[in-house]
Amino acid sequence: MVEPLRNLRHPAEKGHPRSLTYTVICTTRRSRPAVKRVIALDGTSETVVMEETVKDPETHLAASTSGLALEEARKTSHGGDVRWYQRQDLLVWLYGMVFIGGLIGAIFGLGSYRGWYAPSGLAYNDTNTTRERFLPEPYEPEEGVKGRDGTDPSARWYFWKLRPELVTPWTRLFVWVCYTVHQLLAWWLLYLAQVNKQLRQPYTVHQLLAWWLLYLAQVNKQLLAWWLLYLAQVNKQAEKGNKYSTKLNKYNWAAVAVHTFFHLLHLAQTHLTYDATAQDVSIGSSQGSVIVALLFVMIIEFRDRGVFFGWPSVTTTDRAGKAMRSWSRESVRLVRKYHGYVIMWAAVYTCWYHPMENTLGHVMGFFHTWILMLQGSLVYTDLHLNRYWRFSLEVWVTLHGGLVAWQTGGLEQMGTRLWPMFAFGFVALVVVTQLFGLPFWKHLPTWSRVIPAAAFLAVILYCYSWIPDKNGNPWTRLWEPIVIPINNWGFALVICVLVTFGLYVERKLTNGSSPNNALSTFGRVAHGCGFLLMYLIIVFIAWAIQYYDFQISGPSQMIVHEAIWIVFVVVAGFFVRRLVEAKAEKVSVEPKEKHEIPGKGVTGSYGSFPMSLDDGKVKESILS
Repeated sequence: MVEPLRNLRHPAEKGHPRSLTYTVICTTRRSRPAVKRVIALDGTSETVVMEETVKDPETHLAASTSGLALEEARKTSHGGDVRWYQRQDLLVWLYGMVFIGGLIGAIFGLGSYRGWYAPSGLAYNDTNTTRERFLPEPYEPEEGVKGRDGTDPSARWYFWKLRPELVTPWTRLFVWVCYTVHQLLAWWLLYLAQVNKQLRQPYTVHQLLAWWLLYLAQVNKQLLAWWLLYLAQVNKQAEKGNKYSTKLNKYNWAAVAVHTFFHLLHLAQTHLTYDATAQDVSIGSSQGSVIVALLFVMIIEFRDRGVFFGWPSVTTTDRAGKAMRSWSRESVRLVRKYHGYVIMWAAVYTCWYHPMENTLGHVMGFFHTWILMLQGSLVYTDLHLNRYWRFSLEVWVTLHGGLVAWQTGGLEQMGTRLWPMFAFGFVALVVVTQLFGLPFWKHLPTWSRVIPAAAFLAVILYCYSWIPDKNGNPWTRLWEPIVIPINNWGFALVICVLVTFGLYVERKLTNGSSPNNALSTFGRVAHGCGFLLMYLIIVFIAWAIQYYDFQISGPSQMIVHEAIWIVFVVVAGFFVRRLVEAKAEKVSVEPKEKHEIPGKGVTGSYGSFPMSLDDGKVKESILS
């Protein structure tokens, strides 16, 4: 960011300043270093107070020409100035941990009270309650029985759902109503929170400076460029700086209450009608939704940690790294802004896919979906940005995935049929990609980043020296740990390609200009319906795969679902983006006379529009 303005108002004038000091970052050519100038503006004269070379202009301003920013435009909260027990976001986080701990205790307590014990299909004959509630796991195909015949039936069959004779329209309808209401409320609160932050508050001083620069721009094109970049930068600072604090707004509190209520309702529903949505939609739809959410998280974090051992970073100088960051800039920016809708869908959808059964795999899954919802509830708080908390959200799947694979993998191949691929695959992602978003790596030498990977390599070489294949041979499964990383890196790239293509199509449809912000009531309803339709199609496809019993083997299920899901969630993202950005309003300006810029008597009008910078150039601007 640009080092902002220190003296925005003249000491003698608290109203309409005539003396201003502002900071400019400018370069004449890309090959020359950027120069930071602090300029005092008094009337129509300018005085350069300070001038120095900027070593890394990208960290000051995402521009290579010139720019302007004001410190007053960014009002950040300083966590260090607030004691921990005064931080609402931290207290709510602590509440969330206590709540999910209590809920897990209730899941185990109520399940044990009712005699439930069904950790997997392997324990089918251990208790009468399991035999009374479920069909056995189809380890062997049952000819002619839908869902239990054909290719890899045990991978396509979800064990924890009621026997067909126990299923009624009521057991199906009740859980779908619960899920639908929960999902819509979660999205609605997220939308309201985002729109509330998108709306501009009156920036009196900023308006006055903008009017002054606009007036001077009548005779100076350089000042016009500064004015345009000022609007873009203030817009960006207003979106970033004013958003985050230690306090929760009403939408945060409402989201916490909604998720708490529906988790308690889900527990009651499990012990009332039992079946979750797994009775009607494919098992791969739940697994795929969580992986898609994690793919979006990878894209969100790309800007700060890169892909491989922190590469490419902001300071990357090699051609490939710079090209990767430059090409993905727009798509990453869009994903960072609208990722919440995808992750909230994945968390709520997966939560209602499973009943609250008292198994370790289930409660670890509910812990994961809960903390994702808690993170969504803490949107625009400082804790939402905490890197260690975000790291925990992302890597929890390593523990959960490995445990579930071990729990359901059976005794074949010394009990190693499934868990090595999932456990080692997710750990590989951690040591190659995810670990380097943590702040302490910036203080360590670059060569140290390979240490976790080297230790991990030694572990897997040892483990695969005795992990057997179907024929009892070791070493032959050494390829397994790379499957999940390649899948995630590849699909994250596909998402960026799809978003980039969507932006290209949007520019073509609007002739290269930004879409009109104005949306009629019908337009808003249409875009909202378009957003919902994309997710409705996802649910329909998941239902069709289940109902028509598509013969998809276990490992392929997740890949097929991911490939389909990302297309529809990306399209849905463009619908919600249009809705949110349509809510951005022009700054209210009341001139003394019609068509007069206040205080200057210059014909014209002024409005604030969302704009973005692309390689230092104003990409989208409207000046009326």
